[in-house]
Amino acid sequence: IIGRVGGDEFVVCMKYTTVEHAMEKAKSLCESVRKNYQGNRLEYLLTCSIGISFYGMDGIDYDTLFRKADMAM
Repeated sequence: IIGRVGGDEFVVCMKYTTVEHAMEKAKSLCESVRKNYQGNRLEYLLTCSIGISFYGMDGIDYDTLFRKADMAM
């Protein structure tokens, strides 16, 4: 499940996954987004930041999990 929760904030919920798999997916997403763009004699580097929290390990309610993922960023 993917949802937008703010201007540039999104939440991704992955059921039945492992810590390792979630970390691998986050790393893959960051690598696929990271690109240089050029135009009008300027160069822009596009990146993203990802913070991860795990239900049960980091909390059991949305507010706690969101706060911990935000801190992890």
